[in-house]
Amino acid sequence: MSKHSAQEYADYLFLTTRPRDHRLHVIDVTAGSRGPANESIAAVASLTPAEISTYLGSERALDGAERTELAQKWARLRSENAPLRVVSAASELVSAPVDYFDEALQNHVSVAPTPMPAVIAAVMAEHRFQTGDYVLQRRLIDLVAAGVVAAEGDPRTARSCRIRQAEQ
Repeated sequence: MSKHSAQEYADYLFLTTRPRDHRLHVIDVTAGSRGPANESIAAVASLTPAEISTYLGSERALDGAERTELAQKWARLRSENAPLRVVSAASELVSAPVDYFDEALQNHVSVAPTPMPAVIAAVMAEHRFQTGDYVLQRRLIDLVAAGVVAAEGDPRTARSCRIRQAEQ
């Protein structure tokens, strides 16, 4: 798993709460790097099978104390009952409000009508492995309903909808 991916990090924390009679091993690729720019690994999902194979054999067992600490983090996040989880600048999984990505979405909406998938893709590229396209589409639908942005077409059908700034 990578602590740069909100989904992988959440899954990892969840797994630490599973029955204690099962040993748990982890391969943390967070500090790994790849490519000519030596960029950090954002998510295991972004690795090729050949790249993943270089990590085989580097797994480590989680001891009881570490597992308890991770399970407590997951319990805290669950008790916060927030609609989103994102990875902070400190590489910690934190709770976030439903409107967390709204500013980023609005920053990618221009005066000219832009295909909704292009707006969503721009935000996903900016916030790699933090959320899914369906979350961003839902937020755009809500922003349209609130009159913050305007839509040409039905925003529930992203591929045929164009988004633009709302007229003031």
